[in-house]
Amino acid sequence: MSGYSEKYFFKSLKTIDKTGLLWKNSGGKIREIMIKKVLFFRSDCLDAYKNIALEYRFVKVCPHDAVIVYVWQNDHSVIIGKNQNAFGEVNLDLLLADGGKVVRRFTGGGAVYHDIKNLNFSFVASKENYSVEKNFEVIKRALEPFGVNAEISGRNDLTVDGKKFSGNAFLTEDGICLHHGTILIDTDVTKMQKYLTVNKEKLAAKGVKSVASRVVNLATICPDLTAEKVAESIRDVCGKVFDAKCVEMNPDEYPWNGQEDTEKLLRSNEWTLGRVADKNYVCRSKRFDWGTTQVAFVKDGDGVLTDLLVFSDSLDTEICKRAQEFFIGKKTDGMLLTDGKLTDVLSLLQEQNDDNDNN
Repeated sequence: MSGYSEKYFFKSLKTIDKTGLLWKNSGGKIREIMIKKVLFFRSDCLDAYKNIALEYRFVKVCPHDAVIVYVWQNDHSVIIGKNQNAFGEVNLDLLLADGGKVVRRFTGGGAVYHDIKNLNFSFVASKENYSVEKNFEVIKRALEPFGVNAEISGRNDLTVDGKKFSGNAFLTEDGICLHHGTILIDTDVTKMQKYLTVNKEKLAAKGVKSVASRVVNLATICPDLTAEKVAESIRDVCGKVFDAKCVEMNPDEYPWNGQEDTEKLLRSNEWTLGRVADKNYVCRSKRFDWGTTQVAFVKDGDGVLTDLLVFSDSLDTEICKRAQEFFIGKKTDGMLLTDGKLTDVLSLLQEQNDDNDNN
């Protein structure tokens, strides 16, 4: 059986991320789309489990000649990316003691704090009608009347004056695409900092020292701005941007029998916390240009990997699964676990980066 060193593992992990900047998949061009109608739905539910289950239902029932625009809010919740380590991203004890929820979504990306002064938006469409550029255009145009000149920044952010007010994430399943994001209107930033445990390397990469210094509430630009005003503005402009009639959506007209099971999954500890809840894994992290990644290994006496956990805020939702499938059962040359703890792989990663730079 061939051996795999620490260095080779991370080099391979880097090549496994095949999608890169997902929102640029269209090559930076706004494609012609064939949308006959925009189905707009504004939810009055504040339960994160129900709202995310409904969003997934929309992925399952979206007509191929329409785009669904879903606007919603959650109360007092931290929403983590599909492949993130809940224990490493969230101050769980504090959040739960304060009556909050932690919910793992189906898209990649990082953890976000939701309260009723944050607004969420979702765009769902078939691949043929899907355009991230159009989606962003809806949000940008919806905010213009309030004096907000939004710009796309990095791999998945919307910013104003260099500060982030919207993080976005993506999913493609069975030919249907989902793009969703947040809009910070007057979110409690103190609670955001209290509940989110942000990787220091990620903050350093952004040139900031804290979550609060990186983000901005749009109410600081337009003091009388509310979630409802933004929701109404999104509804007003989406038909114009997609050049199609915008109609109010009745979800009951688009039934799907999997919503209840989806909500049960979202509420389960197995989905939310994962295997890391059952074992004392120790993780080290490394920030790549496509996201921050944590790894933890379990080996048998012969050095064969019997368990591998990979966590990441990469926008590619399948990268961790691919890495796990590739390495489980293979033998390592490097001792990734020493006395139950991961060795320091950061120097090896830096060496790998240096080798790539020199090739």
